[in-house]
This record gives sequence, C-alpha cells and structure tokens, in this order.
Amino acid sequence: MALGLGSLFAFLEEGQNDDWFTSVFIQRCFALAVIFIPLFIICELVSKTPVVNLRLLRLRTLGIASAVNFLLGASLYGSVFLLPEYLEQVQQYSAKQEVRCKTINALCCFPPSHSDKVSDELRVAEAAEIVRQAVSEFILSHHEEFLP
Repeated sequence: MALGLGSLFAFLEEGQNDDWFTSVFIQRCFALAVIFIPLFIICELVSKTPVVNLRLLRLRTLGIASAVNFLLGASLYGSVFLLPEYLEQVQQYSAKQEVRCKTINALCCFPPSHSDKVSDELRVAEAAEIVRQAVSEFILSHHEEFLP
C-alpha cells in the first residue's frame, strides 16, 4: 500500500514539473502505482485477516456513503484547487476575474445546519450541502453568462 500510494502521490505531484510521461522517473512512479495499488486491493480482499477490511464496503449504507463522500471531496477539490489553476493557466484570467468566479462558488456554499442527533434532519442538511455544491459547480461551468 505504501509503495503504491507513495508512487501515485509522486506521479501526481511531480508530473507537471517533469513534463509527465517524458520523464523516466514519472513513468516508473506510474508503473509502480499501477502494479501495487491493485495488488494491495487483491491481497486485502483475499486475506483472512486484512489490515484494511475492504469487505466492509459491501455493506450498502457504508458503500454508498463512501462513494458520495468521495464524489463530494473530488468536487470540492476541483472547485477549490483545480478551478483557479485552470482559470489562470488555460483561460488566462486575471486575479480579479478569478475572484469573481470564486465568489459565486462561495455564495452558493453556505455551511449546512447540523443537529446534534443523527436523524432525518441531518440527512436533509447533508443532501442540501451536496445540492448547493452542485449548483455552484453548474454556475461556474457557465460563468461567462453570469459574469461581465
């Protein structure tokens, strides 16, 4: 697991600096990640006493919750980190234009109201947060229509 995830991290972190697959180091990191991450998953699923019990994801509630949290995290990562990089490097936006785009996202993402007990209210609040994030991503994907 450590070798696969470390290689994947090095591949993703240094890929842009080393011009992705033209670098031998990046090629080797990618190859190690492609080999060792699936090998880790297979070993954990086959083992009688796994270090990370991946079989728990077969439980419907846990599996769906993990998938939704992964998608929400990827969406937040994209809007917080990747969107400004894209606007700056590809679209050649100025800092002022980037702030306008990020302001739309910030206005759409108010903190959800959580209650102390796990109930339907909490599920509704979490669903509302996901909907707010989706709305902000939709607005950002059509930002030319909303911004001067």
